[in-house]
Amino acid sequence: MPVYFLDNNPREAARCLCDKHLGRILVDTVQILCAVCQHYDYEVPYNSFSGNDFIVVWAKTSLANFRWLNDYADEIGKEYVKRYKKSHATIDVLKELPTPPLANISLTEFPSIVPDKYKMEDTVESYRNLYIHEKSKNATWNKGTNPPNWYKEGLDESSKILYMEFFEEFNCRLRVYDHSREGIIIESDACGRWDKLTKLTSEEQSLIERLCINLKNR
Repeated sequence: MPVYFLDNNPREAARCLCDKHLGRILVDTVQILCAVCQHYDYEVPYNSFSGNDFIVVWAKTSLANFRWLNDYADEIGKEYVKRYKKSHATIDVLKELPTPPLANISLTEFPSIVPDKYKMEDTVESYRNLYIHEKSKNATWNKGTNPPNWYKEGLDESSKILYMEFFEEFNCRLRVYDHSREGIIIESDACGRWDKLTKLTSEEQSLIERLCINLKNR
């Protein structure tokens, strides 16, 4: 996923990114902008995205689209400096990019490559839904920026669903996460004592990990 459209405002969309995504999404976004410039025969330092890539096609549809991505990259760069206390080399590349002669029309609808199971009527909400369910395993905000409210609220709702799945699957509730290769500590509703689940199937393991990740990020 080269770009996460997590907000209509490029500044807010950048601030919504978790710590580990800042550097990679900054590079990807500038590469997309370079691909647009290359389409107009400008010399650019990056050449990673095809001119027919869905996000490049969107970016070169209008000047407003290009500028949105440019502002998005700029705000990611600022957020990177804020969180990591250092600059990213890609910021210098961004500053040198020309503005190609694109159609001077309004911002068009954000492109969506969100899997069908996460799609909603609104494209931004679809990307947020994806972020909540697919990125929470490794997503952290430990460098001075808090997770966006929609992310925390989404985790809470996701946890409720997972609690029900867990209860139905194991007839017990998870009280303490003590996950190791040996198993996971649980409290059984049936006997009221601590037990350890072992020899979990991959589906059971995935369910437990998703639940515990949501608990950790609440």
